[in-house]
Amino acid sequence: MAFANDCLDQIGTCPDNIPVICTSQDTFEKLQVKLYDMCGGTPLDLTVYDIPPGSSSSSSSSSSSSGTAPKHGVEIVLKEATQLPYSYCVMADMPTTEEAKAGTVNFTLTGRGTEKPGIFLGTAIVWEHGVARKQWPFYMDIRPRLDIYNIWNPGWPITVPEIRLSIRDTCPEVNFLIDKVEFETHEIIWAIRQPVDQWNETPPPVAPYVVTDFPFRYHWTRATVAELLRMAAIWMRRNDLDYSAGGVQVMDTKKWPDYLRLSDMLRKEWTDWMKQKKIEINLSGAYASLGGYKNNPYR
Repeated sequence: MAFANDCLDQIGTCPDNIPVICTSQDTFEKLQVKLYDMCGGTPLDLTVYDIPPGSSSSSSSSSSSSGTAPKHGVEIVLKEATQLPYSYCVMADMPTTEEAKAGTVNFTLTGRGTEKPGIFLGTAIVWEHGVARKQWPFYMDIRPRLDIYNIWNPGWPITVPEIRLSIRDTCPEVNFLIDKVEFETHEIIWAIRQPVDQWNETPPPVAPYVVTDFPFRYHWTRATVAELLRMAAIWMRRNDLDYSAGGVQVMDTKKWPDYLRLSDMLRKEWTDWMKQKKIEINLSGAYASLGGYKNNPYR
């Protein structure tokens, strides 16, 4: 893998990439998770943890929650943000011995597990008679439904397809030079979460949000694109190597300054807007408190 164009074909094949599980809001879809060794990338053999095939999600969940028996099996846990309590958890099941050996588990989220659209942090925890042995992180992407009113965010969160459309990275056929999508789904999800984290960490600490209820969709999209362009620019700069092949000069990573320049422009646009918006929210809180409301502004 000496040349940059060879590396382009390998993006997204690393064993420690965070996988993405996608479903729809308020559905009862049966989902599947494949567990891997995060270091070597080999399937995780669940039979070594005495987890039998054919274990029931419902019976495992009820026995663990009632306190009559220690947790045993694979538990799926979802959270909106790291600083919040978990949003949902359910025990998975392994229907066959072959699937258990291959690290494959199945689980079904009830309506409560998918009532909020957005991107959740997920983890699969391997329990062996009450002892947590392994954990495996993933993203849960819950796409919004048009026929359901979202009481948490009427505008609903931005989605991966919307970000792909905004940068025209929708399918490999569109990118005829690299013949693949430029950004993997887990990279887009990471970039979607970054502006919300920055919002919460930028003073003044007013109007905190999570990814499921951040309402400013236009500026959020622009900030997400900025993060993706910066990610690509860093990667291109790291792998920047011009070479000749068959008398042809190849410079397929030479666009990193253009990516970085556009990223900086969008990041500045987002940062300026964010600071102004937080000042506006803080001032509106001050007027509300003077009018008799209890939500005092940050000072």
